Amino acid sequence: MIGLQFRGLVSRLSACMAALVLAAMLAGCSGSSEELTCPAAAPAPDLDAVAIFAPGAGTDNASIQAAGKIFDVSRQCEQEKGGILINSLITVNAIRLAPQVSRAEYVYFVAVVDSTRNILNEQRFTLDAQFGNQDFRTYVEKISVHLPLQHVSAGDGYAIIVGFQLTPEQLEFNRAHKQQS
Repeated sequence: MIGLQFRGLVSRLSACMAALVLAAMLAGCSGSSEELTCPAAAPAPDLDAVAIFAPGAGTDNASIQAAGKIFDVSRQCEQEKGGILINSLITVNAIRLAPQVSRAEYVYFVAVVDSTRNILNEQRFTLDAQFGNQDFRTYVEKISVHLPLQHVSAGDGYAIIVGFQLTPEQLEFNRAHKQQS
């Protein structure tokens, strides 16, 4: 249980750090007080890729059976009663590296954060990638989020962060490979 709580905490902390970076990019996009502004949207740094290792194997390149990469996060916003409806398209590239793998599950989260890095809403989703006779697949997930706001012009004070739910070993693997790049 503690391990699961730690993983969730690491994921939330990483999403919050990403929000800090995004908050700096969220400067002055609104015009009049009633002009709709849409939150920024981006993959979370270090959580935008996942390596799925063979059960009982190590965490080296040779042990990877499948991998995923959040390639793009786009969004469109519309005003609705009580706030903003954010429709996000999340593009995930899935690849299998071991021919015996016919499917892989990619668990990812979509979080709404404010400019002070508070997570206001976080939802988890599972993408079930079916490879069939292909080693590479691209999936586009459509996720809708309601952001309750009294003034829709305040939307640029928030961000949508998307990332994979990683184990501590997967997070360490990502960070080690980012440093090598």
